[in-house]
Amino acid sequence: MALWCRAIGRLHKPSFNRTSLSSQPISSRASTYSSPCSMSTSDTNGYIVVFNDDVTKDEITKYVDDINKNGGNVKVRYDEGGGILNGFAAAIPDGYLESFRSSYTGVIKYIEPDQTVSIQ
Repeated sequence: MALWCRAIGRLHKPSFNRTSLSSQPISSRASTYSSPCSMSTSDTNGYIVVFNDDVTKDEITKYVDDINKNGGNVKVRYDEGGGILNGFAAAIPDGYLESFRSSYTGVIKYIEPDQTVSIQ
Protein backbone atom coordinates (compact mmCIF):
# COMPACT_ATOMS: atom_id res chain seq x y z
CA MET A 1 0.00 0.00 0.00
CA ALA A 2 1.41 3.40 -0.96
CA LEU A 3 0.15 6.75 0.26
CA TRP A 4 0.57 10.16 -1.34
CA CYS A 5 2.40 12.51 0.98
CA ARG A 6 1.69 16.12 0.04
CA ALA A 7 4.40 17.35 2.39
CA ILE A 8 7.21 15.64 0.50
CA GLY A 9 5.44 15.55 -2.88
CA ARG A 10 5.82 11.86 -3.64
CA LEU A 11 4.39 8.43 -2.98
CA HIS A 12 5.45 6.97 0.32
CA LYS A 13 5.32 3.32 1.28
CA PRO A 14 4.31 3.13 4.95
CA SER A 15 6.20 0.82 7.25
CA PHE A 16 4.41 -1.41 9.70
CA ASN A 17 5.68 -3.74 12.37
CA ARG A 18 3.74 -6.79 11.14
CA THR A 19 4.71 -9.03 14.05
CA SER A 20 3.29 -6.73 16.67
CA LEU A 21 0.12 -5.92 14.70
CA SER A 22 -1.39 -9.35 15.17
CA SER A 23 -1.05 -9.21 18.95
CA GLN A 24 -2.45 -5.68 19.39
CA PRO A 25 -6.08 -4.60 19.64
CA ILE A 26 -7.21 -2.66 16.56
CA SER A 27 -7.54 0.61 18.51
CA SER A 28 -3.81 0.66 19.30
CA ARG A 29 -2.48 -0.40 15.89
CA ALA A 30 -2.29 3.12 14.49
CA SER A 31 0.67 3.90 16.75
CA THR A 32 2.77 1.28 14.92
CA TYR A 33 2.59 3.20 11.64
CA SER A 34 5.52 5.44 10.80
CA SER A 35 5.56 8.14 8.13
CA PRO A 36 8.09 10.79 7.10
CA CYS A 37 5.30 13.16 6.03
CA SER A 38 5.68 16.55 7.64
CA MET A 39 5.24 20.09 6.32
CA SER A 40 7.16 21.67 9.16
CA THR A 41 10.82 22.42 9.38
CA SER A 42 12.56 24.77 11.76
CA ASP A 43 12.00 27.87 9.64
CA THR A 44 9.28 26.96 7.11
CA ASN A 45 5.69 25.87 7.72
CA GLY A 46 2.91 24.70 5.43
CA TYR A 47 -0.07 26.96 4.79
CA ILE A 48 -3.20 27.07 2.69
CA VAL A 49 -3.54 30.50 1.08
CA VAL A 50 -6.99 31.41 -0.29
CA PHE A 51 -7.68 34.57 -2.27
CA ASN A 52 -10.89 36.51 -2.82
CA ASP A 53 -13.12 35.15 -5.60
CA ASP A 54 -12.33 38.06 -7.95
CA VAL A 55 -8.56 37.35 -7.97
CA THR A 56 -7.54 35.96 -11.39
CA LYS A 57 -5.28 32.99 -12.16
CA ASP A 58 -2.69 35.40 -13.58
CA GLU A 59 -2.64 37.33 -10.31
CA ILE A 60 -2.30 34.08 -8.33
CA THR A 61 0.64 33.12 -10.56
CA LYS A 62 2.28 36.41 -9.51
CA TYR A 63 1.77 35.52 -5.83
CA VAL A 64 3.11 31.98 -6.42
CA ASP A 65 6.25 33.47 -8.00
CA ASP A 66 6.59 35.85 -5.05
CA ILE A 67 6.46 33.00 -2.52
CA ASN A 68 8.96 30.91 -4.51
CA LYS A 69 11.38 33.87 -4.88
CA ASN A 70 11.33 34.46 -1.11
CA GLY A 71 12.36 30.98 0.00
CA GLY A 72 8.96 29.31 -0.10
CA ASN A 73 7.68 26.44 -2.19
CA VAL A 74 4.16 26.27 -3.63
CA LYS A 75 3.17 22.60 -3.49
CA VAL A 76 -0.33 22.56 -4.99
CA ARG A 77 -2.43 25.12 -6.85
CA TYR A 78 -6.14 24.68 -6.14
CA ASP A 79 -7.31 27.23 -8.73
CA GLU A 80 -6.31 25.16 -11.78
CA GLY A 81 -8.34 22.55 -13.63
CA GLY A 82 -11.75 23.68 -12.44
CA GLY A 83 -10.37 24.77 -9.09
CA ILE A 84 -11.80 23.84 -5.70
CA LEU A 85 -10.34 26.95 -4.05
CA ASN A 86 -8.92 30.19 -5.38
CA GLY A 87 -5.47 29.59 -3.91
CA PHE A 88 -2.68 27.16 -3.14
CA ALA A 89 -0.80 25.12 -0.54
CA ALA A 90 2.74 26.28 0.15
CA ALA A 91 5.68 26.01 2.48
CA ILE A 92 6.27 29.64 3.50
CA PRO A 93 9.27 30.75 5.57
CA ASP A 94 8.23 32.10 8.97
CA GLY A 95 10.23 35.27 8.33
CA TYR A 96 8.31 36.00 5.13
CA LEU A 97 4.75 35.02 6.12
CA GLU A 98 3.73 38.32 7.74
CA SER A 99 5.32 40.35 4.96
CA PHE A 100 3.38 38.31 2.37
CA ARG A 101 0.15 38.64 4.35
CA SER A 102 0.47 42.42 4.76
CA SER A 103 1.52 43.00 1.14
CA TYR A 104 -1.65 41.42 -0.21
CA THR A 105 -4.21 42.34 2.48
CA GLY A 106 -6.91 43.34 -0.02
CA VAL A 107 -6.76 40.12 -2.02
CA ILE A 108 -6.19 37.40 0.58
CA LYS A 109 -9.35 35.86 2.01
CA TYR A 110 -7.45 33.78 4.59
CA ILE A 111 -4.23 31.94 5.36
CA GLU A 112 -4.33 28.91 7.63
CA PRO A 113 -1.89 26.16 8.60
CA ASP A 114 -1.92 23.15 6.27
CA GLN A 115 -2.76 20.30 8.59
CA THR A 116 -4.55 16.98 8.76
CA VAL A 117 -8.08 17.18 10.08
CA SER A 118 -9.66 14.20 11.77
CA ILE A 119 -13.23 13.52 12.89
CA GLN A 120 -12.17 11.43 15.87
